[in-house]
Amino acid sequence: MSTSKDRIASLLKPFGLSSDEAGVYIVLLKAKELSALRLSKELNISRTKVYAILDRLNELGLVSISGKKNARRFVANSHKQLELLVNQKRSELEMIESSLPTVFEQLASIELAKSNDSQIMNYTGIEGLKTVTWNSTRAKDALRVFEMAHDMSAFLDFDFSEAVRREFVRRGLKSSLQLTNSRKINPWTNISEFVDIWEVKYIDPRKLPLSTEILIYNDTVTMYQIEKNVPFCVEIYNPNLALMMKNFFDYVWSDAQKMKKLDMRGGARASSDK
Repeated sequence: MSTSKDRIASLLKPFGLSSDEAGVYIVLLKAKELSALRLSKELNISRTKVYAILDRLNELGLVSISGKKNARRFVANSHKQLELLVNQKRSELEMIESSLPTVFEQLASIELAKSNDSQIMNYTGIEGLKTVTWNSTRAKDALRVFEMAHDMSAFLDFDFSEAVRREFVRRGLKSSLQLTNSRKINPWTNISEFVDIWEVKYIDPRKLPLSTEILIYNDTVTMYQIEKNVPFCVEIYNPNLALMMKNFFDYVWSDAQKMKKLDMRGGARASSDK
């Protein structure tokens, strides 16, 4: 294959085409129509392999077939067919994404079956942080959060965070309670439905410095820390510990200062601040 064809073939790779498949399509795109034998000779590929490639390109809608079985001719369809492939990939991705909560829930139930009373799970890095964050969408009724002083948006991208908040809303979370050492919070979301169920209170860091983020829900206590700029996360499944942490959170919550919501994007400030 020439340098030009190699370059085009590399551009077609993200669309799911192998180098040989791209080569066959490019040759056909230049010609009116060709037989498998002609393609085999021109590309120095066995005729058996050429037929397999042509069948694959036909399935993708990039090649049309005419003529009888023993005298078939192959024609390249418009390159605009690639747009349909992109739409198909997008639909497949949306389907996978929509099934992700169910998959997580089912797999988590299998993991929890290993222990009736308690279990400790450790995670490291961004993917680990994403896993425990998504797991928190299983919260029923209320999610309680001791908000770490560090800005977690430096580790979780905005689109993922928004997907988590949408999932909370979809699952019918009743309230998200947040304790923070920050007297002011800048707008942080476009999911106004989540802001509706979100409450936040300020706790003086001299009374309780929040250097570790803690999530409490159901029978689960999740803790995040940042070690050498790398997230380290622990999930503890234990009903007694979860109950104790809920009671501790509620005790602190009762003494904390309510913050006023400033908008439907999550902006807030301590009530005593002007």
